[in-house]
Amino acid sequence: MLVSRLSLHVLVAVWVAIAGLTSDPGRVRGARSSGSPGTLQLHNTLGVPVRVWVSVGPSTNCNADNPQGPNILGNGETWAVVSDQVICWRRDRVPTDPSAGPTNPSAAWTDWKHVQLSSNEVRDVTL
Repeated sequence: MLVSRLSLHVLVAVWVAIAGLTSDPGRVRGARSSGSPGTLQLHNTLGVPVRVWVSVGPSTNCNADNPQGPNILGNGETWAVVSDQVICWRRDRVPTDPSAGPTNPSAAWTDWKHVQLSSNEVRDVTL
């Protein structure tokens, strides 16, 4: 039994190590604390591609937490954000307006939304 438990712990440790090194651009990983991370799944159901910003950090001050993006999320695509910290997200207010953007002072972005997930929680959000 001890060998089985040890093997399971080794497999879990290897999986965590591999998951932490994932370079999939569809995933954002925040710094880990002692808890297990949750997963926020952002689903684009708008019918057109949309630019999305994600910010992961210790507070709800989303602009201060190193936003990632914008990334283009195609219609029907999902962006999985894995973290045990506060996850913030926003999208183009008008997805078909190419002039809007973070460098444009009149950018048409939605307000930041945020959540801190429980350990191992998976939450689905439609944009």
